Amino acid sequence: MKYDCDVILDLLPLYTRKKLSKRSIQVVEEHLSECPSCRVQYANGMYDDNFDKEFDADSIRYTRRKKNHVFLRLFILLLFAGLICAGLAFLSYANYGTYNFIETAQNLIKNTFGS
Repeated sequence: MKYDCDVILDLLPLYTRKKLSKRSIQVVEEHLSECPSCRVQYANGMYDDNFDKEFDADSIRYTRRKKNHVFLRLFILLLFAGLICAGLAFLSYANYGTYNFIETAQNLIKNTFGS
């Protein structure tokens, strides 16, 4: 046998998912035809299959981090928008004072109907 069984067993998860190059596929198939121990492990699915689990965990962490950054940016944007609105309201109040709607409505009625 050209290759060590450990090397072939490391390649089996990728082999089953067809993620190997043509040359690597040939190497795995040659080894499986010659080695009964690896052939049994391949047939029973007893090889280490943590490749996808590690990949999935990394992609989940990346997605969560990305999502948290989006929420943080949105929170900061809304905070600044609220501060700007509060500042504009304060400046408006400081420039014009309070606005008495009742007095204005009474004056409008007086001027319109002449009483």
